[in-house]
Amino acid sequence: MLEFNGISIPYYFLIPCLVAFLLNIFILLKVKFVRDGKRQWSWISIVVMLGMYSLILAIVIYNHVTFNLQLEKFDLNQDGFFTPDEITPQQQEAMKKVVNDTARTFSMFTGLIFSAVIAFLVFILGKAFDFITNKV
Repeated sequence: MLEFNGISIPYYFLIPCLVAFLLNIFILLKVKFVRDGKRQWSWISIVVMLGMYSLILAIVIYNHVTFNLQLEKFDLNQDGFFTPDEITPQQQEAMKKVVNDTARTFSMFTGLIFSAVIAFLVFILGKAFDFITNKV
């Protein structure tokens, strides 16, 4: 885990986010989008998918860090444990946000599925747009 000021970022969030972001930058810099090419909408949908996926994971990383920082505010003696005088209803609510992280854990998979569906829609709509404009 990567750690900043006591807050750790899990590699299973960070690595896919960086890979998707770097692949997107590489595609944008190296691939020439042919204006009337057959693969134009394929490349655009790939860029959309990678961009959406890296954005989803970046939001998940941001939420992970934010929830952990909110929880750390309640650890008054900075020992990593919560003594009875540190436990308040606000601390328990912050603890729930950190502990109940099933959605964040599965966001790698659901984000990939969601971004693939959006990219597929972009591809289909782009092809339909090309078909309509070429027919007229």
